[in-house]
Amino acid sequence: MECLTEWDKELEEKAQSNAVKCVDYVEDEEKGAAVIYLNSDSTSMDDYITQLDTMKQTYQYESNKCTSQDGKESTCKNYKQFVWWQGGKIGCSKSICRVPPSTSSSLLMCYFEKNFCQAGYDCVGDLCCVRAQPSTGSSCGVKPTRLVPLYRLVHKVRKDTVLTTSALRKAQLISTGYENMGTFGYISPSQENGCTRLKSLIEMKAKGRCDYVYVTGEEFLSYYAQKNYDFVSNVGYVVDIEDFCSANVTAYQFMRLGTYNYYTPSREEAMVLLTRAGTNSQYWFVNKPFALWETSE
Repeated sequence: MECLTEWDKELEEKAQSNAVKCVDYVEDEEKGAAVIYLNSDSTSMDDYITQLDTMKQTYQYESNKCTSQDGKESTCKNYKQFVWWQGGKIGCSKSICRVPPSTSSSLLMCYFEKNFCQAGYDCVGDLCCVRAQPSTGSSCGVKPTRLVPLYRLVHKVRKDTVLTTSALRKAQLISTGYENMGTFGYISPSQENGCTRLKSLIEMKAKGRCDYVYVTGEEFLSYYAQKNYDFVSNVGYVVDIEDFCSANVTAYQFMRLGTYNYYTPSREEAMVLLTRAGTNSQYWFVNKPFALWETSE
């Protein structure tokens, strides 16, 4: 977070009207919103700041991933909105609640100017994120030496995405209605000692329909298994975020019509989809699940 740059009366009034509802999470397509919830009737800012420090246990800042033990991500999402905020218009309001989960509780609700990000930052998934620059040196490990192309194919109608390193599978998919969108980036076909950050990129497929997801880590493997996705294969090896082992391409994951997962390596395309204007309203931002390399060199 940074210093307040402009208190906004309109955002304050919006916070006031919603704070009295005593909800622990708010989704707003036009503005960023976040809530700090206390299991007491205190309205002290010191107590809210202390609670915010407790909330950070649900979030991994470096990898931008939630680690909520109860499976609920509302606390994590609230915390992310506060810590990634980079200044701009803000308006907040407090409220005393006489509803569960406590006999007496309180909350601080804040609304943020969603589209304001300072120079060098982009708005991604309601957050102001640092615009990563390609790394030319060794950062958290060295770039893998045997990188192979990862092809992206998108169905012409459904827009579900398939990522593969196989030229044969690419040809088969093209013959069944998929469009060749070129190279998504480059990934490592195996583990390498020089880059200890490498993780398996796992392909999973939804049962009974053509939809694929690409995950790293046991928690996401379990998450999608619970959503009836089956393991397909290990596509290769990637890293969590840019700059690990000099990775310089981020994968952006969107959900189309609540059914099909769409992936793009283009920050510019992701910014357009995030506007949700026109037909882009069909797309919801999901995650930045992994990073890879722009070239094999």
